[in-house]
Amino acid sequence: MPPMTTKAEPGQPGPSARIRTAAQRLVNARRAKVRLKEMMADCKPMSMREAWDIQDAATEMLGERIRGWKVFTPPGEELARGAIINSLFFEGDSDVDASLVPFLGMEAEIAFKLNADLPKRATPYTREDVAPAMSACAAIEIIQSRYVDFNTVTLYERVADHFLSGAFVHGPVKNDWASLDLSKAHVTLAVDGIVVIDAIGGHPKGDPVLPVVDLANHFRNGRGLKAGEVVTTGSFTGLVCIKPGQTVKVTVDGLGSVQALLRM
Repeated sequence: MPPMTTKAEPGQPGPSARIRTAAQRLVNARRAKVRLKEMMADCKPMSMREAWDIQDAATEMLGERIRGWKVFTPPGEELARGAIINSLFFEGDSDVDASLVPFLGMEAEIAFKLNADLPKRATPYTREDVAPAMSACAAIEIIQSRYVDFNTVTLYERVADHFLSGAFVHGPVKNDWASLDLSKAHVTLAVDGIVVIDAIGGHPKGDPVLPVVDLANHFRNGRGLKAGEVVTTGSFTGLVCIKPGQTVKVTVDGLGSVQALLRM
C-alpha cells in the first residue's frame, strides 16, 4: 500500500480558515519559487500543533504523496516533523535539479525505511517494537525554505514549512543493521570527492532509532506510520552548503553510501 497524505480523521473537523490561509501562502510561495519574509500575523502559527496543521493542509493542497518524514524533538518542545513529498524524494545515487532547492544545504543522516505498518494503537511504541520493523540506510537531506532567512522566523513557522524539507536522497537499505552501534557511527560527507566532514557519533539523540520511536508515538492516535515510508532522523554533520553542479556523497560505515549531483 503506498504512503498516503495526512488528512483529518473521519468525523473530525478540517482545518480552520486561518490554517488554510497560512498553508495556501506557503504553497503559493513554493509554486512561484518566491520566498516570504515571514508568515503574516493573521495566520502565523502560535503552537506546534498549529504548525503541524498548516503543514498537513499544505501537503494536501499540493496533492502530493508522502514518502517519508524528517523528525526532531527540540528541548522542552513537542515533536517537530516534516513530510517528505514524492516529487522531491530520490532513491539511490541521483541527479537533483538545483533550482528546486537553491539554498543547497546538505546534511548527512541515517534514515530508516518501514518494512511494516506501525498503526494506530492505544499503548506507546517502544524501541523494541519499532527497530525490528525497519531497515537502515545512509541519506542526504537537502534543506530548503520558503522564507528569505529561516533563521529569523520561529520554530513553528519552520515546521509549518515542512520543517525546511527540500529534497531527500537515500542509499540502499540494509536489513541486518541491528548489530551496529549507530550512536557511534562513522559518517563522512564529501563534496566533489573531497571529504569536508568526518565524524564519529554526534547524533542529536545519541541513538538515531529513538526519533523514529518518537514519530511512531506522535502518530499512534491517528494515521500511524506506513510500510514503505522513510524516516530521516537528524544530522550527524551539521549543515554544509554547496554550489550548483557539485556532487555530495554521504558514507556511513556499515550502511554504505549515497550521492547526489545538484545539476545546474
